[in-house]
Amino acid sequence: MAREGPRRPSRLAVPCTLAYWHHPRFSFSTGSGATTTVGPLWRLLHAARADVVLNGHSHNYQRWAPMDPSGDLDRETGIREFVVGTGGASHYALPSGTAPDNLVAAQADAFGVLKLTLKADRYRMAMGLGGRSARVRRRLRARGAVRPRYP
Repeated sequence: MAREGPRRPSRLAVPCTLAYWHHPRFSFSTGSGATTTVGPLWRLLHAARADVVLNGHSHNYQRWAPMDPSGDLDRETGIREFVVGTGGASHYALPSGTAPDNLVAAQADAFGVLKLTLKADRYRMAMGLGGRSARVRRRLRARGAVRPRYP
């Protein structure tokens, strides 16, 4: 029996959605940079209204504001990217000069762990940095039930 392609529901109750892979679409790092080859993934995830993309590769920590596939700020339907390469054997320095406007936070001084807790309508993040008592915690709203946009 032949298998049909995916159905396109008219309404989809989507909980907070996270996607992850190794190479970041956007990155502010001296040791590695942005990867345009994952652009099609960003377009599909943006159309499906995903909330978070989690990447590694760059040996530092970066938290980006919600963005569209071109990297423009998109507070309504954008995807927040976390680049968490803070568990490796070395750090990649952040470039000198002005950081991109959409880069909310970045550090390349300490190893650390990102904890993400996904709920139906929100997610929480906590970044624990080794050797530091400071912890960054945020509660961020997810989009919940949405109508998907297919390209």
